[in-house]
Amino acid sequence: MHCKFMSFAIRLCYLVIAFLGFCSAAVAGNTQSYDIVIAGAGTGGVSAAIPAARLGTNVALLEESDWIGGQMAAAAVSTMDEGNDLTPPSGIYREFLARMDSYYRARNKSVGTCYWQTGTHCFEPSVIRQILNEMIAEVNAGGTGNKNGHITLFLEDRVVRVLNSGNTVTGVVTAKGRTLQSKVLIDATEYGDVLPLTTARYRSGHSIGLDRQGSCIQDITYTMVIKKYQNGVPPELQMQHAPPEYEKYLPTLRKQWQADGNEKTRKLPVSFKMHNAYRGLPDSNNAESYVGTQNGQITRTVLNWFNDFPTHTDIFDRTVRKTILCEAKLKTLANLYYLQHELGEALWSVADDEGYNTEFNRKENSCPNIPVEFKAIENNFPSLPYIRESNRIVGEYTLTAGDIRRERQRGLAVTGLNDSIAVGDYPDDQHGCHSPADI
Repeated sequence: MHCKFMSFAIRLCYLVIAFLGFCSAAVAGNTQSYDIVIAGAGTGGVSAAIPAARLGTNVALLEESDWIGGQMAAAAVSTMDEGNDLTPPSGIYREFLARMDSYYRARNKSVGTCYWQTGTHCFEPSVIRQILNEMIAEVNAGGTGNKNGHITLFLEDRVVRVLNSGNTVTGVVTAKGRTLQSKVLIDATEYGDVLPLTTARYRSGHSIGLDRQGSCIQDITYTMVIKKYQNGVPPELQMQHAPPEYEKYLPTLRKQWQADGNEKTRKLPVSFKMHNAYRGLPDSNNAESYVGTQNGQITRTVLNWFNDFPTHTDIFDRTVRKTILCEAKLKTLANLYYLQHELGEALWSVADDEGYNTEFNRKENSCPNIPVEFKAIENNFPSLPYIRESNRIVGEYTLTAGDIRRERQRGLAVTGLNDSIAVGDYPDDQHGCHSPADI
């Protein structure tokens, strides 16, 4: 349930193939030229685009969904996993935090609503999306520090072909037929989807390249923002019948959370209130404010504890990816039915005000294995699942856990990486792949 976002810089990208000979933006028919093409408008893509544009470059930023913000917004993993340094001294992430804090302070809301604590950064996905769009718009309007660069955002489009001259990238072709010329390409997609389109070597699971061997990768989670409807759940969001495969998940769910479960610690089974404080979010539609230690007052949270879904490298194959994601959705629906019926939380259901119910989500993410009676709920699922592992480029040097481990007891910072841009501070947190054959 962790490990989404050590910092904007760490999440930056999986691929940069470049000779830094920039070209000015120009348009000729359906061919356009940019200094940088970034595939994926998640945390990495946006945090690459904004500084680049502020330095005077022209950036094409592509996002295949209709949401920017990636894991922390489009996937609704909007409680920041920040390790020890909750607020860095500088950088775009600090700027982002300041804007988010300002938004909630103006509404007399605390952002310390998650992880059973008060000193955390927890945000509504819709607000993250809003702030990131504002940051991009400010760059394009020539805001402070901008040196006449520009970000062109292409939503609902993706790279399907990488153009090259030898080992040098010269541009990309997109699913909508655009040709975007550039000698700098950043793969900031959630799955590392651009890597296989290039000549670069990359890791996929335990293998190199397309020879994936069906190996295990870390679990995904199809999260869901849920909220308490004080005046009753709308009929279409109340589950009258158990979803498919519910009986398969029920025995484990009963071991994980119960109506009279543990309210003091995380020892399973926990109570519903204990669950809510894990990924608790501020609630802009609740006049009251609360913090992560006030379990019983939380009215908005994320289902992202008992719905990890095991997967493997087949998820990197776009022809079968949707089938895997639709199965993951069923597990989350089982969690929702369980809380409404077995836990007796009849006032809780999927939040219908985060902005996920879009034409794109209803069309592109609609799953054939989810019955019609649950479609109103499915429409409010996040646009993306929580993804913990992607294809990874084989660089000149591969970091290991030992390279970035902080010696907490002695207070020593990471050493040996003196020329790094940034160093993460998040502990190792593996999901799945625990059998001897997979370690």
